[in-house]
Amino acid sequence: YRDIPRLVLSALRSRCVPMEAFRWRVLGAARGEETALLPRGERSGARCGARPHRVSCLRAIALLVVFGEMRAANANANAIAEREDLGAIRPVVDMLWRLGPDAEAGALALLKLSRTAGKQAAIANAGAIPPLVKLLSSGTAGARESAAEALVNLAFANSDNKAAIARAGAIPPLVELVRAGTAEARGSAAGALQNLAFNNSDNQVAIAKAGAIPPLVALLTTGTATAREEAAGALQNLAFNNSDNQVAIAKAGAIPP
Repeated sequence: YRDIPRLVLSALRSRCVPMEAFRWRVLGAARGEETALLPRGERSGARCGARPHRVSCLRAIALLVVFGEMRAANANANAIAEREDLGAIRPVVDMLWRLGPDAEAGALALLKLSRTAGKQAAIANAGAIPPLVKLLSSGTAGARESAAEALVNLAFANSDNKAAIARAGAIPPLVELVRAGTAEARGSAAGALQNLAFNNSDNQVAIAKAGAIPPLVALLTTGTATAREEAAGALQNLAFNNSDNQVAIAKAGAIPP
């Protein structure tokens, strides 16, 4: 039973365990109910080391969100996000502080969770922003992409999260991702800068001071179609009611493209 990710995948594929019951058994295990994932007849005598068991449970929660069919994965994300009162988001956030596959799975899970309507504050309150920002510069390529995209969603129309993301130091690594990330990460980072700059004069100034304008202008011609749209949106928000940024954008050569 310590190989919980395998059990999760098996259950998702075979539907041998009702998903609603299985979700809450996993969450119960992550909260310390060490035998929650065992068959009922085996629970009374079970023993398990707390650390490896908890780590496996954290991975399992992310797998519930990430690896189902799209419809099932969305349902899992919604169900987990709806239970933040039971600590359902925090175990996924905990994964972000780990290295390698655990952090990448956690970032992808949080990306899906961040798309759930009305859950931006709950995810931020669970402590997600600092480790997501850390992953922008220290994670795998996949973790960086997912972290940047999650920050796009957390910053969208949420002034508290915008301020928290900037305070956590996200702007410099986002600018670096725009400059030298993967094709996917460049677009996601530009989208995050776009949302951070929208209707936030402090972030407009900070993003420009971090050197974002030249790589955003470059992205207008070198990025994917999606990345170009995100870069154009970021430059639009940086230019709004900010004459210094307007001049800097023009000097960087943005007008021809």
